[in-house]
Amino acid sequence: MSRMERKMNIETQLNNIKTKKVLVIGDIMLDKYFFGEAKRLSPEAPVPVLHKTRETIVLGGASNVARNLVRAIQDVSIMSVIGNDEEGKILKKILEDNKIHTDLLILDKERTTTVKTRMIGPNNAQMLRLDVEDTTSISDEISDKMIKLYEANIEKFDIIIISDYKKGVLNVQNTAELIR
Repeated sequence: MSRMERKMNIETQLNNIKTKKVLVIGDIMLDKYFFGEAKRLSPEAPVPVLHKTRETIVLGGASNVARNLVRAIQDVSIMSVIGNDEEGKILKKILEDNKIHTDLLILDKERTTTVKTRMIGPNNAQMLRLDVEDTTSISDEISDKMIKLYEANIEKFDIIIISDYKKGVLNVQNTAELIR
């Protein structure tokens, strides 16, 4: 089979996929990328200084899984926990812009929305990654709220995907309850 025939076969298979209602449950995050040039060292320490030329913000973690499913023409909802912060608002807006349903997102006033920022220098080399996150397990109150939301909505979905990035949304107890 030629490369063109394989490509056409894959496209035919993708076009034949039936749209399902999918729920993705797990740790969601913002992935920020700062691109630039590093032409000098800092006078304060022997580290490169990145002169930022552009910035990109994309969905990370379980939200990237959800985005990929939308691109495969699936009807996707996300269940997760975000902080009551600017990053949480940005994350929710990007999810909605990507046609991911956010009605099962839980806002936790005690939590920080996870953000991973990567500094990318010449030749797309990653120079540094800065993580802002709270990896402690969500509170029992938030976990109970998540389970109740799940139980009230489970019948709406054809497929449920659990996507754990060890950021605290999923733990042994609530994951066992979700699977049960």
